[in-house]
Amino acid sequence: MSLFSHLFILFSCMESWVSIFNTDKPYLAEIAKEVLFDHGIQAVVINKRDSSYLFGSIEVHVPQDQAIRGKIALQTLNDSPEITGEQTDE
Repeated sequence: MSLFSHLFILFSCMESWVSIFNTDKPYLAEIAKEVLFDHGIQAVVINKRDSSYLFGSIEVHVPQDQAIRGKIALQTLNDSPEITGEQTDE
């Protein structure tokens, strides 16, 4: 099978994947991916950041049929200032 055939199959499969988490911090994307794996959800990190100027986002994608479960699994990550590095008013 040619390289083109392999790439076509890969991209055909990825069409049914959706982004459920965006960040500008690479470590948060990796944490999100691990949380999803811990919940039995397939996930991939797609880095859309410009390497020279560091703008853009890093996305975590999951299969479309696992998106709702994935968003629920990541709610605790989104609400955790310890992980996101946000300051609290305490």
